[in-house]
Amino acid sequence: MFIAYVDESGDSGYSQNSPPFYILGALIVHEDQWNNFHRSAETFLEEVKQKYCRKPFKVQELHFKEFQNGQSGWQKTELVNYYNDLTNFLNGNNVVVFGVVICKQNIKRPDLNPLPQKAIVFLLERLSGYVKNLRKKWEKILITVDNSSQELHAKWRNAVRFLKDHGSEYLPAGQFSQCIIEEAVFVDSKASPEIQLADSIAGFIKLHILGNEKYRGLPQKFPFYCWEKKIGWGLKIWPEHG
Repeated sequence: MFIAYVDESGDSGYSQNSPPFYILGALIVHEDQWNNFHRSAETFLEEVKQKYCRKPFKVQELHFKEFQNGQSGWQKTELVNYYNDLTNFLNGNNVVVFGVVICKQNIKRPDLNPLPQKAIVFLLERLSGYVKNLRKKWEKILITVDNSSQELHAKWRNAVRFLKDHGSEYLPAGQFSQCIIEEAVFVDSKASPEIQLADSIAGFIKLHILGNEKYRGLPQKFPFYCWEKKIGWGLKIWPEHG
């Protein structure tokens, strides 16, 4: 079994006051490596707190937004150093990363593209494709999501069930049924270093999409899955034009 950890950046609204992007960041590990990876992630995040937070003993978890804004003792001037540390950690631990960016300002019919469902479909297409391409016929994916709201529970549940029953525009229902366990599991990010890492992945994707020069090379630096040498496949940006 594979375990995928997912967190979001932005919100799923289409109002004028909503952020222009809705982003899902994810990483996936196999159960055989999970125990070692979990301990390594705990150690890594503790080291990050000690290096870049002025109040490491008062901070229970790493929230990317707090780090970016210099809140809770985080030194925002050190964010780029954390980016480099995270890049090295992900690449050094045999982790595969995925990202989905929904450019809300380019969507002409929000009523036909509800969020987060649209982003969930793109992400699950990629996660199931990853497992299928590894030719691990009997492997399944357990989706683990940050426990942010009851409303999000229902939306994930409905999206997964729809894909397993009807498939997507590009993939048949059978691929989702074969690869994905029925319900997403929701966990408290305080107890999950993996979710905290997914939060940071989504956060750095946002800075890259916003054009911050410091993070221009993110698609090449983060270990995004590359299917059949399609470099952008693991990082889906949609729609790219209005």
